[in-house]
Amino acid sequence: MGESALVADSSFNKELEPGVISNEMLTKAILEQGHKGEAGRLAQLNQLHLETVTVIRLEFQSKQNGPSLRSFTSGTNLTNLFADILKIDHLWVMKNLEVLSLSFNKIDKIENLSRLPNLKELNLSFNYIEKMENLNNLENLRILSLYGNRIKRIENIDKLERLVILSVGRNSINTLDGLERLRFLKDLRSLNLAENPIAQDMAKPLRLYLATLLPQLKYYEYILIRPAERDAGKEKFQRELIDILEHERIEIIERTNAAKERDDEIRLSKSFVEHLNSHQLFESLFHGDPEGAALLSIGSEAIDLKKEQVSV
Repeated sequence: MGESALVADSSFNKELEPGVISNEMLTKAILEQGHKGEAGRLAQLNQLHLETVTVIRLEFQSKQNGPSLRSFTSGTNLTNLFADILKIDHLWVMKNLEVLSLSFNKIDKIENLSRLPNLKELNLSFNYIEKMENLNNLENLRILSLYGNRIKRIENIDKLERLVILSVGRNSINTLDGLERLRFLKDLRSLNLAENPIAQDMAKPLRLYLATLLPQLKYYEYILIRPAERDAGKEKFQRELIDILEHERIEIIERTNAAKERDDEIRLSKSFVEHLNSHQLFESLFHGDPEGAALLSIGSEAIDLKKEQVSV
């Protein structure tokens, strides 16, 4: 099909216009790119249940191969390729979503993902993202790819304690500051920071630095970290590691105390009994309690004591 034919085909061009993820986009993907024939007709007659979707891919493949607008749905899996998405939105309707891929788009901000508690894999590769943000609520995330963006530093992911794989290669990361926060990710096993400015500093070999900094890490740039590399890193970065450990020790104490406070709040909230707060619990000892009634029969002293306690 020539260029003039594409221009004439308004419905085709509408699909290729940059836009925002919307409920209409998701619904259309299921209806038009889902089951075919009789199964497709029945699907359009029935109410769509976006909350059952667990996998969705809204991706744009390289223009040299032409835009791909293919999609399929099977059970709870949905795969769909759209062009040039600018903004993440409306995914909150998919509360059971586990895998989300929005690679090869024009997204410049990570947002509107906090209501996806079951998300395990997130791919935002090849976008225009400049900052790592709004990710800490994704507590079940296992895989995070931000490859090929414009990120300048590692930040705001130190609460993703279940993260196993992190790829932030081919970005604009130019500082080691923030890498120490990855020590809090105890399940992190694979990390990629290749093709960033910090990876080009021969005076501070990044692989040796990470081998020392992250004892839980097994693979860097998908290559196994050897014991000799950890030893060499400890010798080269000993002073930096001592400073990091000292600051980390203080924060671990603060985190432990904060966690204990949260646990105490949850425990106390579960033990709360309605209508027995304030003086009502004390009064309940006298009403409907034979022993309480007997105590009040002693005389005015007992009655005055009860009034004093209630007024406190």
